[in-house]
Amino acid sequence: MVGVVIYGLSTEGYSTASTLIKNGLSATIVDEELQMATQLNQDIIKNTRTVHDLISKEQLLSIKPIEAALSDAQYIFFTPKIRSPPEEVENEVNSKLREVAKNISKGATLIYNLPVGIGGSESNLALLEKISGLPIKEGFDYVYAPLKPLSTEPSCIGLLDKPKKDLVALLSKLGLKSFNTSYKVAEALHASKIISTYSVYATQIEVYKMLEAVERAKIGKQLGGKDIYIDDLFSQLLDARLILSSLPTKETLMHLTSNILKIVEGFIRILVDEVKLLMKNLELKASKTKLILNWSVDKYEMRGDRLRIRQNMLERLRDYVGDVASSSAAPWDENNLNYKIKEILGDPKTKLLISGSQVDHKNLYEKIATERPIGEYIFVKANLLCETTAAKTGGVGD
Repeated sequence: MVGVVIYGLSTEGYSTASTLIKNGLSATIVDEELQMATQLNQDIIKNTRTVHDLISKEQLLSIKPIEAALSDAQYIFFTPKIRSPPEEVENEVNSKLREVAKNISKGATLIYNLPVGIGGSESNLALLEKISGLPIKEGFDYVYAPLKPLSTEPSCIGLLDKPKKDLVALLSKLGLKSFNTSYKVAEALHASKIISTYSVYATQIEVYKMLEAVERAKIGKQLGGKDIYIDDLFSQLLDARLILSSLPTKETLMHLTSNILKIVEGFIRILVDEVKLLMKNLELKASKTKLILNWSVDKYEMRGDRLRIRQNMLERLRDYVGDVASSSAAPWDENNLNYKIKEILGDPKTKLLISGSQVDHKNLYEKIATERPIGEYIFVKANLLCETTAAKTGGVGD
């Protein structure tokens, strides 16, 4: 039986473990915060759909020391939650990688699922070799496979050497069948994808900033900004930041990436300013108005930027409107949604409902529509267009 350890009690890590177990493999998941390793099985994953379910359920789990779990592993998936401030992220990642390196056994393979910048895998390999005392290739293998947010699908796969049959078989259990790229090429490919994506976002933000709401709506569909919410915008900010820190300071690409990041991170200020302008136009007094930030962020995902940005947005809104509430930092479920609806409908001060993703907006809008006339509320879509629905007090439209 292939020994698999998932280092990191994240949504992506748990999903990876669940997929492997469903396909007949055994897997142990490591809680990097509590320093515990839990042996998972078919019964557990059948009754625990998410990390939240696993943590909240009172059940006897097979626990073993983290050192034993890592040293017994033939394959280690590196999927930790990263929660440090931006300037401390690399230190946090290295600290967790050192823990794996201290306990990795000869012949094991590390599958690195976080993003890195250009040359990041070389740094990882040097750290692994130094801490483990094992030589690269002969002592251990390495795969660079940065996962897409909240997914078990990597954006690319880069190899240290020609893959062994066991590795091919393991990755095929996750639906991955084609991989023959070196980790250096994979790094460049991932960087290109991230910079290109954020370049488009930054361009749209700057263009829309110069236009009034009606004008933005006219070109929004053509540029595609209508469907890009803050949930999408900040989903891979970690990737972009790590790429930026790896680029030479005098290179044109570094300056381009730096400017892109400044524009993207500045969007929250633009969004809050739009909310202020909206309230002014509708003559809503800050002291008599309640805002709801309807943005459900998965607190167990590997990348922590959405949680950080969500808190930042709440603080900015509260600087202007004292009464600001929010949905919980976890995906909507029916009970949570029903509870939030009762809270919204029960407070006459509630006027503005700001949704951070398309799913959040759709769920809330459709639910409230069955309970109360939609015109009583102003729905703000926190997308690049800063769209709002029409309100009965008039003036603001899609």
